[in-house]
Amino acid sequence: MKQFFSLLVALSLLATAAHAAEPPASVNQMLNTLLISIEKNDIKSFHSVCNETMTLAMSPELLSKVSAQVGKPLAAGYTKTYWGDVNRPEGMMGYYWKLHFESKPDHDLVAELWVVDGKVAGFYLR
Repeated sequence: MKQFFSLLVALSLLATAAHAAEPPASVNQMLNTLLISIEKNDIKSFHSVCNETMTLAMSPELLSKVSAQVGKPLAAGYTKTYWGDVNRPEGMMGYYWKLHFESKPDHDLVAELWVVDGKVAGFYLR
């Protein structure tokens, strides 16, 4: 009985760790929207997932510059690997992914996405 209980606890911990290996589906969808918007240089789509502050920060001109730099590598294909999240006391959640470009295997980026009240409050490609 003691072994069964230990196994049950271990399986529960593994299930919790496996669950934490992915962000919430809504956050993943926000990232996808932002990356597709950059690829297509679509400011309206980009703004659709952003809060007011982020909408004001990302102008059509700035999106065009970002799109010129990473739009083609995004379109050529990439894989994203979720690294994890951080919780801030201000009600912000930060999420991190590694982006590996198929057309530029030696040029990975880190995507950093900050969410407040279900909207993008910050987004960085580093």
